[in-house]
Amino acid sequence: MNHSFDIPALTPELRFAAKYWREMDELTSKHRVAYEKRLGHQVLNYVVETYSKASTDAKKLILPVIQAINDRIPHIGIEWKTQNIERDWGSWGYVRKPGGTRRPIRWVGAYLDVGKNCPRLVLYLRPKSGDRGTRYLWEECRRKGWAGDMIVVADELEKWPGWEEEAGSLIYHVQSLHSRTALAEVVDSAADATKNFFCLSIPLLKKLSSD
Repeated sequence: MNHSFDIPALTPELRFAAKYWREMDELTSKHRVAYEKRLGHQVLNYVVETYSKASTDAKKLILPVIQAINDRIPHIGIEWKTQNIERDWGSWGYVRKPGGTRRPIRWVGAYLDVGKNCPRLVLYLRPKSGDRGTRYLWEECRRKGWAGDMIVVADELEKWPGWEEEAGSLIYHVQSLHSRTALAEVVDSAADATKNFFCLSIPLLKKLSSD
């Protein structure tokens, strides 16, 4: 048993920052000097340290998720980009065509979303074929019996504030996070969902990349 997973997915700092990220962004922005005059150095310093700790905790949440995904689907190469996890609270990666060239046929992402209600871990995929590919995947995966989460972002932007740049993506897994949600539960659920979804979607993505 990996006891490093015997911790909650949301630390107190991450839970606080997820709720008040807009205010914390403002306090730690270019207006920091003005806020320091109003609030005092001690209060502002506490906010900055809390936000920094929350970003570190976001990385500790995302890294095990993407590692578990790669371990669960070793036959599919995902090249995750991890250098900006603490800034973005997420990671994305290129997915290569199994047995084919190094040219990516789509990319995926794992992201801690804080735009609506409680924080939620979101896994999504964006075919290189764009909106046509996204809708094709949605239709075919539903037809083949996929019963999990599957959201065409472009169709539900009102429910996904801040996702405008990802409008061409297909969300295939969403897990709400609470104070008692265990990291191990989040990691296992994300890896299982990805394995099952890719079993359905890889043949479809291959077809799209060859069209």
